[in-house]
Amino acid sequence: MTTMVVCPQCNRSAEIEPGEHPFCRHCDYPLFWVMPRPRTTGVAPDKTEEAPRRPGVMCVVCRTTNPSGRSLCRTCGQPLMPVTPRRRRSWEAPVVEEERASRWKRVVIWAVAIVVMVALLAAIAWAVWTFLWPRSEWQTVVLDQGESSWDIAATLERGSPVISYVDAGDHTLRVVICGNPLCDVEKDANLYTTIAVLGPSAEGQGTAVGIGADGRPLIAYRFGPRRALTVAHCGDTTCADPGAITITELDPGPTVLDPGTDTGVNPSMTIGRDGLAIIAYHDRARGALKIAHCDNAACTSATIAVLDRSPNAVAGTEGVGSDTSIQIGPDGLPVIAFRDGDQDALMLARCSDHRCTQAVISTIVREPGRSPGHDASMVLAPDGSPIVAYSDWSDDGVYVAKCATVTCEDVSLRRLDRPEDGTSGDTALGLDEDGLPVVAYRQRQPGDERASRVLKVVRCGDLACMDASIPEDVDARGRTGYTPNFLLLQDGTLALAYGDATEGALEYAVYR
Repeated sequence: MTTMVVCPQCNRSAEIEPGEHPFCRHCDYPLFWVMPRPRTTGVAPDKTEEAPRRPGVMCVVCRTTNPSGRSLCRTCGQPLMPVTPRRRRSWEAPVVEEERASRWKRVVIWAVAIVVMVALLAAIAWAVWTFLWPRSEWQTVVLDQGESSWDIAATLERGSPVISYVDAGDHTLRVVICGNPLCDVEKDANLYTTIAVLGPSAEGQGTAVGIGADGRPLIAYRFGPRRALTVAHCGDTTCADPGAITITELDPGPTVLDPGTDTGVNPSMTIGRDGLAIIAYHDRARGALKIAHCDNAACTSATIAVLDRSPNAVAGTEGVGSDTSIQIGPDGLPVIAFRDGDQDALMLARCSDHRCTQAVISTIVREPGRSPGHDASMVLAPDGSPIVAYSDWSDDGVYVAKCATVTCEDVSLRRLDRPEDGTSGDTALGLDEDGLPVVAYRQRQPGDERASRVLKVVRCGDLACMDASIPEDVDARGRTGYTPNFLLLQDGTLALAYGDATEGALEYAVYR
């Protein structure tokens, strides 16, 4: 049966056929809103009897039952395909807290793993450094910091080091008095005293130090402005009062009558059996080896003698008597090793009396084409025979010469450094607690463009050093190892004082 309705949107009449979609054919408005509803009879249905179910598909929107086979609702036009209800997302708090706790747990586990790994790597590095990495057995302390330290000399006073040196910055002569044998600052805040003996505008060159009968340091040096052998005598055992230091010019510098004087070069000092200092040095102007025997503990005057000289001394040439090293023999007489530049030889002077006014000169090493005797450093064997360490400028090697007798008629030679390791110089010779020689020297590595220096030590297994150890590094931190000096402490410990141009310091190394 056809039903007539008026579209409420376009006000046009519309016919709706049974089973037809109730939409306006003109404006497509849904007409099921204006379709007449079936009238009720007013009689309440009997709820006890269930109405028979009509086959069909119910619309989920308007709840209209549609015949089977329809795809759209005949009332509202909605699709009659079954719709799967959407599932709600779960935002429950316990799930979020569980995920957050799990994330922090993973972070903690990773942090612990990293800490354990770092600790393990540190333990491995420490073990390698401790047991496998080569280390020096020498422990070094800085005694004075300046431009750098040169011309170093060292001795012991009541078992503690007394070290003289020249500061390369202002050429002042300085002295360090250590309060204990190890120069350990941590044990004593007032461990040592540094004194500028000559003042900031002075100039020192070459030093030698000794402790006289009065227990006070006595320092010999070449005073640059006067070109003269000069001594400084401390007013007390620690040189603490600069005003009490006595300065004496022993071998005068230039005068009107003798303007070319230049003396006091390469001094070395020892203390005679009379408790007075004996100084060996080079007179550059006369090309001579000289010796000064102090007349008193302060050395305000001295007896000076010429022991050897160049027959044809010419200003500016090396001459005789450079690179001196002096010791007192078993007979109480001075013995001096020195270089003869005229003959390119290492020489020996044995004094005839305790004041050394005369001496017997002999040759230790002289070979054609060689240049031995530079940086000579000497010790005496128990029988008085000399042992001399020196550098040879012909091959930049370090040698030990051992005399078989006190007069050096027979000499054995041994080179200590290895030529393939570089050029060597600045030798120092000492004796260890067993009375065997130890030699220190400064070496430049081959091909080193920075001109670095390494301080090395060789230990001898016999007096002639025919049995020698492999050179060991004492300090390899840069340009170091200048003018080293050995000290044998009272407990048998070896110590070295030396200059470090990299740090600009006077350094003191003790073998542990």
